[in-house]
Amino acid sequence: MAKDQITYSKLNTNQDITVLNAHISQFKYRLHAHDDFAVGLTLQGVQSFQCGNKDYQVHRGELIQINPEQPHDGFASDTQGYSYRMVYIPRTYMDDLRPDQGTPFAFTKTVKYSPRQSRAFLALTQEGDKDRSDVHHMDMLLQDFVADLIDTEESGEARREKSNQIHVVEKAIGLMYQGVEGQIDLDDLCKQLGVPSIISFAPLKR
Repeated sequence: MAKDQITYSKLNTNQDITVLNAHISQFKYRLHAHDDFAVGLTLQGVQSFQCGNKDYQVHRGELIQINPEQPHDGFASDTQGYSYRMVYIPRTYMDDLRPDQGTPFAFTKTVKYSPRQSRAFLALTQEGDKDRSDVHHMDMLLQDFVADLIDTEESGEARREKSNQIHVVEKAIGLMYQGVEGQIDLDDLCKQLGVPSIISFAPLKR
């Protein structure tokens, strides 16, 4: 059984990015939270943790995404333990890369499988292990990786929002057809849709 090891380092970038490398078999993280976004990759074994009142088991090659101030713990799923790597990304950097800064950025998926982003994560952190890594090169790797995380998240959110709007429109049309023989009460229709009138009819006006 490998001995528990936890080390911290800094990426050679113009941003304040902390990297954690760890192998854990016996140590258990108590419930805690970070000021920054925590993005990690399981390198070996299976790690277990609780986050947002949900239990997760993360296997090799799966990414972890934890928002600032989101409580979570962590422990090994078996006696073999697990190895993983995390980067801690300031929330200001995440928001600065977003084209729309109206609302703070947040991950909606805690664990995901993305071979492309896993490779980018390894490229970023492995380059960062080199003593003489080029700062400009590291800045570009970091920016590309974080921008891809944001784009994946927000394009998925846009698809979900569009799907919800389509559902509202389809349901509204169905209800209006049902009442086509009589007078349609917009307030009653809104109640059946479960949304305020100012929201429910916005998609119908497009």
